[in-house]
Amino acid sequence: MYKKNCKRCGNDFISRSTKARYCPECVPVIKLRSLKSKNKELNRACTDDTEFLVSIYTARGESQSRIASDLGRSEENVLKILNEAKESGRYDEHIERHIAYAGDTRIIKEEICKE
Repeated sequence: MYKKNCKRCGNDFISRSTKARYCPECVPVIKLRSLKSKNKELNRACTDDTEFLVSIYTARGESQSRIASDLGRSEENVLKILNEAKESGRYDEHIERHIAYAGDTRIIKEEICKE
């Protein structure tokens, strides 16, 4: 057992680990703060590129959880971006722009799967 000093409240506590930094009363507070910070990062503002990627990945049939994971966002954030793009009509514009640039990759994928 190791005698430690909490870095948050300054109280002394006994720990089983040499790496402990916070007392048992402060650990839940620190974890909650970390979770809020992580959620804030996952729900950040949308950029034009993000909306484009969400539109393209959705058109290709990717799941929302996969898109969220790939882009480092929450599933709720991805759904909100997708709904905004569809309501504004930008979703179709993104798909048309992608097809004009790269061709219809959905057709290419189907042809590869047939072979």
